[in-house]
Amino acid sequence: MGRRLHAEHEDSPWQTHLGEPSASQSRWAHGAYLRNSRFEVDRASQLLTAAVGFPVLVKAALVFLTGSLIPNVTIKGMPDDVLVLDRMDIPGVFKRAPRRLPEDVVAAIFEVARRSTTWES
Repeated sequence: MGRRLHAEHEDSPWQTHLGEPSASQSRWAHGAYLRNSRFEVDRASQLLTAAVGFPVLVKAALVFLTGSLIPNVTIKGMPDDVLVLDRMDIPGVFKRAPRRLPEDVVAAIFEVARRSTTWES
């Protein structure tokens, strides 16, 4: 498994740990964020692959709404398989990301992804 992600509200005892739980960690906003993200990635990949007829790889992204719902978050590590972002990171991350797929492949995936019927299975 990858490194742990720890997000903590610095002004109160509230804290969120994203990663796999250990015996020494008693409060989790449960590795559930990562578990659910991984489940949704697998589901999206399977459904998109079935709809377009070629393998579609998907990566999860968790976005913290820092400065609003969760002020003062400190990210101390990242899981290898989930992209973790602060809401302010979103525009830059996607603008800097290299193109990985030809435009016709993106168009084919977009065409099926936008259909509600793709996600009903």
